[in-house]
Amino acid sequence: MQLLVRPEPYEDESLESYLLRLSSANFLESYRLLSGSIREWLWENDRDAAGAFPLALSQINVYHAKQSSSFRIRAIRLVESLAGLDRLPLLKLAILNSSDKYGNGLSAVVRNGVFIPRCFLRNDGIPVCPQCLAESAYIRQHWHFLHYSACVEHECALLERCPACKATLNYLDHEQIETCTCGFELKTAVVESANDDSLKLSQIVVGRTSNTESALSSEPLLSIRYGALLWYYLRTSKGLETDKKIEPACFQGALVYFSRWPESLNNELQSCADTAEQRLIAGFNKTSFQHVFGNIILSASHFPSEHVSQNFILDEILAFLAALVLDNPKTKQANIADVLLSVAEVSVVLATSHEQVYRLYQEGFLELSFRLPSKTKLGTHSPAFYLRQVFEFRAAHGQPSSQTQNAYLSGW
Repeated sequence: MQLLVRPEPYEDESLESYLLRLSSANFLESYRLLSGSIREWLWENDRDAAGAFPLALSQINVYHAKQSSSFRIRAIRLVESLAGLDRLPLLKLAILNSSDKYGNGLSAVVRNGVFIPRCFLRNDGIPVCPQCLAESAYIRQHWHFLHYSACVEHECALLERCPACKATLNYLDHEQIETCTCGFELKTAVVESANDDSLKLSQIVVGRTSNTESALSSEPLLSIRYGALLWYYLRTSKGLETDKKIEPACFQGALVYFSRWPESLNNELQSCADTAEQRLIAGFNKTSFQHVFGNIILSASHFPSEHVSQNFILDEILAFLAALVLDNPKTKQANIADVLLSVAEVSVVLATSHEQVYRLYQEGFLELSFRLPSKTKLGTHSPAFYLRQVFEFRAAHGQPSSQTQNAYLSGW
């Protein structure tokens, strides 16, 4: 089997869109005919890969695979060779699974080196820009993202439903790029102007710098932009603990929040500190950090990125807490700088592993806030270490980079 015609892919094209154009260029009426032929060819050459190659266009992308991800990649690499010497660029366009997680444990996927929260991918339809389709008939990858709702090229709202039959547009189901299932030509649809907030957010998604100064628009790395948007959503929605659908409107407040950065974060944390005493059940030295400030350290602890040392949100959080400790020196009566961090939180503050934190208290560098029974291991999320002592230890060791793994004690 060999594919004789190989159309050039667009840099921002989705894998599924390219496969549809590949089918059409080789005179196949649908992707199903192409995938069926490929599956038969794979059965003859590699049965493991054949079993991991789906027939449905909506399932072809690598991130849909679970245990069979490696076989899916092998299958796609074999398909790439069907064009002869000039290999197809399928994996470059694919969205891959990643072992990386965000600080809250949500899954990340990666495309061409850029990490994306999996929960940001659309599942219930893919909107289009009619004017983009009129210029070049292919599906842009960023149309798949929930937080992209306005075309940055034409400053119009994306079209989510067919103007003729009102059906939700989803080229993955009906395998047509330019038309709806009813036959309506999408490039002829009348478009509406996008509102300013949607346009600014979409510019952030594709890496544009907007006219409005913002911590997001000035951040050059898309991976960090996406991580910051997810962090904001989780801070404001209070409840997304697993990968599930996110409403795009929930991102609108992020524009205002990050345009006032870092004052917006500092005001939020200061408000928590000012009202902490009113919410105390026991003394500060018996109160967990999360009771006062919430899960803010762990939620910002990790943004998967091609440059793992960058995390402007965590840097600001740690700077605020360091200043909080300086502003509240040790006294006979416990104060807010004496709240308790868990092993997991200390590992973030000190940019080290959980095992290093255990060794630091075993060797006496960090003091436990209570007596631990013998032969009992301290729980990872149990409040145990004084905020003051952790930041004093951090300052004594040169305030390590927040995302570099440090080893304070050797393993022997």
